[in-house]
Amino acid sequence: MEEAEDRLSLPRPRWAGAGIAVWGGAGEDDPVLAGGCLRAAETAARHRIAHGPDDSLPLPIL
Repeated sequence: MEEAEDRLSLPRPRWAGAGIAVWGGAGEDDPVLAGGCLRAAETAARHRIAHGPDDSLPLPIL
């Protein structure tokens, strides 16, 4: 299966607004935002470890 076909076969959200990111919700506070940043940095760092140096990643990781 090609990559484009694979993306099209993903499960669809149960409601139309499920794909919309909402900022500033009641559960969004500093620790939640910090945790999201930590997960994003870890993902980028793991990508760099697995795929080698990429000059575009150090600043976003930090």
